[in-house]
Amino acid sequence: LGKYKDALEYATVAQSLAPSNAKVNKLVGILRENISA
Repeated sequence: LGKYKDALEYATVAQSLAPSNAKVNKLVGILRENISA
């Protein structure tokens, strides 16, 4: 679970830098699903 939280933090920063990047948005969604599961 810790690695997912670290990855989500990294991806969230990437998303804030490039909010229109579909790949980053998809990754953030997948990570959030994995953490909440």
